[in-house]
This record gives sequence, C-alpha cells and structure tokens, in this order.
Amino acid sequence: MPKEGGMLDSIASFSYRLFKPKSDSPFIPLIKDKYLTAQINIPFPAYAAAIVMISIITCIVVAVTSFIIHSFILHFPLLFTVILTVTWSLIGFAIAFLMGVYYPSLRAKNLAFRIDKVLPYTVEYMAALASGGTTIETLIKRVAEVEEEKALRNIFNFALKQMRLFNVDPAASLLEAAKRSPSTHLRTLLEGLSTIISSSGEAASYLSDFAKKLVDLRRMTLRRILTSMSYISEIYVAIVVVGPAILITILLVIALLGYSLFGFDPATITMLMTFIGIPFLAAMVLIMMDRTLSSV
Repeated sequence: MPKEGGMLDSIASFSYRLFKPKSDSPFIPLIKDKYLTAQINIPFPAYAAAIVMISIITCIVVAVTSFIIHSFILHFPLLFTVILTVTWSLIGFAIAFLMGVYYPSLRAKNLAFRIDKVLPYTVEYMAALASGGTTIETLIKRVAEVEEEKALRNIFNFALKQMRLFNVDPAASLLEAAKRSPSTHLRTLLEGLSTIISSSGEAASYLSDFAKKLVDLRRMTLRRILTSMSYISEIYVAIVVVGPAILITILLVIALLGYSLFGFDPATITMLMTFIGIPFLAAMVLIMMDRTLSSV
C-alpha cells in the first residue's frame, strides 16, 4: 500500500497511543469498508484516532482564535463572545471530523477511476497469458510486475502476498483482494476469477469475455461523452456568443432612444455584460466541459 505523509503517520501513531481504542473499528466503524479500499498505509484504528485528535486540535485552535477576535478585536460582550466561540469551535470540530471521514471515500473514488482507465488492457493481457496455459499465481505475478498503474498493481501484489507468504489458496486470495478493490469492475473480475478457479473453469475464455465487456462499456462511455460535448457546445454558442450579442444590441438601441432598463443605464449594463457576465458564463461552460472530459 502507498506510503502516507510522515506527519499523518506521526499524528496517527500518537493518537492511537493516547486514545488506545479497544476494537478494530473504533469511533467511526461505518467507514471501515471504504477505508479498506482507499489503500491508506495506516491501520484503521490509528486513522480513526487521528481523525478525533485532529478534530479536537481544530476545535481548540478555532475556539482560541474566535475568543481573541470577538473579545479583544471586536470588543463583543463576554456572554456573546462565549456563545460565538462555542459555536465556531463546534463548527470547526464538525468540519475537521467530516473531512477525515470523507477522505477515504474520495481517495477510493479517485483510485477506482484510475484503475478503470487501464483495466481493459490489463484484462486483455491476462487473457493472453491464460490462453498460453499460465497458472493463476504466475499470471498474477506477471501482472504485478508489468502493471504501471500503482493502485491496480497494489491489488495484485496483495493477492500474490496472500498466496506466497500466508499460503492461502488462489481462490481465497482473489476474494480477499476483491474486498480491497476500489473499482467495482475489478472486484467483479476478481470474484469471477475466484469462482472460475474453484469450479475448475476456463479462465482464458472468462478473461477474454470480460475484456470485451469492458471495451464495450468504454465505447458506450465515450459515445455518451461525445453526445454531452455536442450539447455543451450548443449551450456555449447560445449563452456566450449569440445571447449576449442580441442582449447588447437591444441595450444599445434602448440607449440610443434615451430610455433606461428598470432604472439602470443601458450603457452600464452593457459594460457589466461585456466584462463580467460573458467571462463568467464562458468560465461556467468551460468548467462543465472539463467535468465532462475528466471522465474519459
């Protein structure tokens, strides 16, 4: 699993020694399954303790800062200062806690996206190896050696470690690796491969069919993105090019006739549209395009 930052490791270690959680799922057990797929190189009890510690530190820092600002800078009454200090400190605690809880889900989602991008090619490679009579252990070893995507390589390395170090049979190793997969497609692949091994089925044909399904799914995704991009381009022309041009023309005609628009000078509205409205609309459309293309 990937190494985390040294500071987070230190905080997690100190927090774990301080709180001494009694179970493997302390404080926030609901995120343990998602944490398992996030490939964070810190034991879950230590990470949970670190979340609580960071939240408490944030609460204290926010409380001290809030008290100083409201009491010595803004000169609020003591009771009002205390109420605001407690409120802001609780908000700071909640934000820090929720960020710590949400981080594994965010990281797992990012890893799943990276895995899904390269998974069709990896499965094709696995199918080619399996068709040549390669054993499952050798197949997993080869993928772990040549795979460039670290998130995917970690999953296969875990399965290989289960087989070699702990003498777990390949089917059970693949099931354990599937539990740690952030990608739904990879999890399905590993579970299906485990079933094939247990039933002495044909792994090569299974991998080949699975690769074809992934390619078809990828093709459908690209087709959907192209359709979305065509819609976005039409929206861009309508609200960034044609719409402002028509509106500015109308405003100029109103200005030439000496009228105002809802009490505002048409020339002022035209300037605001030109230097604020159009750039803002263009930026929004570009953000939509970037969000759409990021799924490629």
